[in-house]
Amino acid sequence: MEKTAEKHVVPAGHKDREKWERKGYLMQWTRVNKDFPIPPNHNPTRIITEKELLQHNTIGDCWTAVRGIVYDISDYIYYHPGGAEHLMRGAGRDCTDLFDEYHAWVSAEAYMAIGQRVGRLESKIGGGRVGTLQTLGAKGGGKIEFFSGTLEKEERYNYNSSIFTFKLDKPMKLDLGQHVKMSSAKGKPIMRAYTPINEVGIAEELVILIKLYGDGAMSQALTKLEFGNQIKFKVGKNRYQLGKAVKHIGLIAGGTGIAPIFQIIQTVLQTSDISLTLLFSNVVEEDILLREKIDAFQEAHPQKFKAHYVLTNPTETWTGLRGRIDREKIAEHLPPPHPSTQICVCGPVSMTNAIEKLLHDMEYTSEHLHLFL
Repeated sequence: MEKTAEKHVVPAGHKDREKWERKGYLMQWTRVNKDFPIPPNHNPTRIITEKELLQHNTIGDCWTAVRGIVYDISDYIYYHPGGAEHLMRGAGRDCTDLFDEYHAWVSAEAYMAIGQRVGRLESKIGGGRVGTLQTLGAKGGGKIEFFSGTLEKEERYNYNSSIFTFKLDKPMKLDLGQHVKMSSAKGKPIMRAYTPINEVGIAEELVILIKLYGDGAMSQALTKLEFGNQIKFKVGKNRYQLGKAVKHIGLIAGGTGIAPIFQIIQTVLQTSDISLTLLFSNVVEEDILLREKIDAFQEAHPQKFKAHYVLTNPTETWTGLRGRIDREKIAEHLPPPHPSTQICVCGPVSMTNAIEKLLHDMEYTSEHLHLFL
């Protein structure tokens, strides 16, 4: 899922506001954080629970944890070269795996000011971590290995989305919930993560559903791509691991976040007796991606799969759910907290962060949740 680039913003009144905005990016952090104030009663050794960490997952109040150290990165958000959207993927959670996937060679402890260290994350024996990507193999770093795909087909799906099919130069093993990073072939390197919608297993091609933004850097690169042109890919590190005791999976998706959720649906329905329930949020009915395939799954598996479409701006004739995905909709349609329950969430970062906090308030635990970030 690609997001439009966010303009960096320096808080009003900041002495360097005009200078940084003229430069167009805010990598002046290393200069600014030298004088970062140490808050009163500062205690960087105090123990912080996952529940406390999760309460700080918004733009104005943002904590994250890297290798056991919890940082308040609320001020740094404005300086992140990749924009706030990417940084918010680690908001309110342990983002060690995510950090290593992109910045394994960087020392977060050296980069953050002393005053930003708010404590140490409570360690847990066994179980999952809040929002942690499930990884296989070594952590990031080392040589980045790319493979190539040739644009074979482009099918317009709706007014702002297309399905791209890339023939791979060599087969790859596509795991459940695995994303790939796509890099533009020409000009300034651009990299975005997408989850293919083709079936898991040995893949000779990648089928990727992409929403095209008018001002999106990758969107512009893709619209210029011609059939037969090649593009570079890198395998992402996250996987979705289905728990052995799971009997019912609740699925929450927003927009193009349906991609990994769709992959779970088609795989689980073909290979197990697990029940699935989907809450799929969009703005208008025309935004509902893969609807015909989702409806076909419901028709073929009425006892195992149920989908509920949610619109935030529906027409008067809309008969589905209205508004945002909230406590009431989750309680009514998704399985309750239980050792046999799992909840998967994928959507815009702000939506995912809000849903995660809501689920924890509803007594779902980290072991119940898998967030695609």
